[in-house]
Amino acid sequence: MKNTQITTIEHFCKCFGWITQRDAYRLGIYRLASRISEMKQMGYQILTEYVRVTNVDGTSSRIARYKIIKTPEEVLHDVKNVSV
Repeated sequence: MKNTQITTIEHFCKCFGWITQRDAYRLGIYRLASRISEMKQMGYQILTEYVRVTNVDGTSSRIARYKIIKTPEEVLHDVKNVSV
């Protein structure tokens, strides 16, 4: 059974493409990087991209954003369809 937070992340990424820590925090997920790590261990293929953002004080920072490339089910489906 999937963790509720993982299900929430998966749904958010389906709807919006990417998720950041700020998005996750608004969803009640306070340890996004940990959930992403767990998802990778479960078989998700996830792309991590670092983007530069401007803070309210004018300084800039780099943040990570994550995109689900394939779910474990999609990966398994691809493996089954590979002809040897």
